[in-house]
Amino acid sequence: MSCLDQFLISEEWSLLWPNCIQVAQLRGLSDHCPLFLSVDEENWGPRPTHFLKCWSDIPGYNQFVADKWKAIQVDGWGGFVLKEKFKLIKGALKEWHEAHARNLPATIASLKKSVVTLECKGEVEDLSEAKCAEILGVSENIHTLSRLNTSLCWKQSRNQWLREGDANSKFFHSAMSSRRRRNAIRYVLVDGVLIEGVESVQNAIFTHFPQHFRAQNMERPSVSNLHFCSLALAGGGGLIKPFSLDEVKAAVWDCDCFKSPGPDGVNFGFIKDSGRY
Repeated sequence: MSCLDQFLISEEWSLLWPNCIQVAQLRGLSDHCPLFLSVDEENWGPRPTHFLKCWSDIPGYNQFVADKWKAIQVDGWGGFVLKEKFKLIKGALKEWHEAHARNLPATIASLKKSVVTLECKGEVEDLSEAKCAEILGVSENIHTLSRLNTSLCWKQSRNQWLREGDANSKFFHSAMSSRRRRNAIRYVLVDGVLIEGVESVQNAIFTHFPQHFRAQNMERPSVSNLHFCSLALAGGGGLIKPFSLDEVKAAVWDCDCFKSPGPDGVNFGFIKDSGRY
């Protein structure tokens, strides 16, 4: 039961990350007390909402989505109705996520505390059958929520490989950390000067593109002298032929369920499910 693991840090580390925090986690189902090292990250603003695979594993999710999808009434043409339904149901699912899967690590930690409390009580007295059954039930809940948390890590790591039932948290956390390091913009070079800090980097990026794509006093290229191949009238008619419902469904159902068709975060798995509703 002893916590033997320690962090060995240098003076340079403390100067580079002065706000780092070390926390000893609860033992839970393992014999080890894991250590958690965190560093305060700068706030780059709100993050987009993404539809998560683990939602379908939570009881009541499918019924909730079906009821909400039918309850949302939007008037207009088909594309507008679909866009507005996705927009409104994202708000409803965000609230549902807050209530059911928002802070899984904290919920798991709370359950681990319950296990530790019951086990400490069992060291001084015999536990009743009800208490023993409670320990088994709490342990089962820890396993279930751990699988959900693993699914969240898999989603955040954006990795294609996942074997059913394999937590492999070390792999997913390393993939998440690697992706975070690659995508991090810590500084930008503007006119030979390094710009650092959240607000400074944001302003530099925001002002770069208007200046870069501003029209200059020069002759713009023209395509008037270029000759393009053209289709015959009979062949060109197929380009404006309306898509059938079967063609659209076949194209969507042929895509991977966990790919997002755009920056809205709605993946094809949810689109396929919403087709049943």
